[in-house]
Amino acid sequence: MALLDCTWCCSDWALLMLIAAVVLYFIGTSNHNHFSKQNVPFIKPVPFVGCLGPALLRRQHFPHIIMDAYNKLEGHPYGGIFLFKQPFIMPRDPELIKTIAVKDFEYFTDHRAVFPEDCEPVWSRGLFSLRGKDLCVVCTHPGDGPVAASKMLVLADYPTRPPSVSESCHICSIFSEKIKRNM
Repeated sequence: MALLDCTWCCSDWALLMLIAAVVLYFIGTSNHNHFSKQNVPFIKPVPFVGCLGPALLRRQHFPHIIMDAYNKLEGHPYGGIFLFKQPFIMPRDPELIKTIAVKDFEYFTDHRAVFPEDCEPVWSRGLFSLRGKDLCVVCTHPGDGPVAASKMLVLADYPTRPPSVSESCHICSIFSEKIKRNM
């Protein structure tokens, strides 16, 4: 009849809490070996929050966290960080960034949405917020689209030569016309 007894003593509750804490720890750290499996340098994350602990505690702003992560990965062309449980690659080498942004742009089609489209329609229709099919529609005509090689090279040369105001306005007008045609 002891199996049907519903009274628990303190040790039973302590054991249950210990098991729950261990299970939560394993859930929170389940993908923390993502970068080590692939031999990528990374910043050791905190369970559930990744590198965003100081931002959640309001001790540091998000851009400063990203800048600190960038500085901690010095000496590596790229590295890994965790935003909550999601792993992200942070490229550091300017040539690698140029390769990703210009030459291999079509391989990076699904970007993470910053804002939902119904809340912020202007931001969600930007070049780096589009996903899959919407991005392919914008990129179908490389000669006159916003991601034409000549226009992307102007944007890629930003560290050495920022685009002039007229070049930036021209790129933005072509992009907005392309979006209007596809809406």
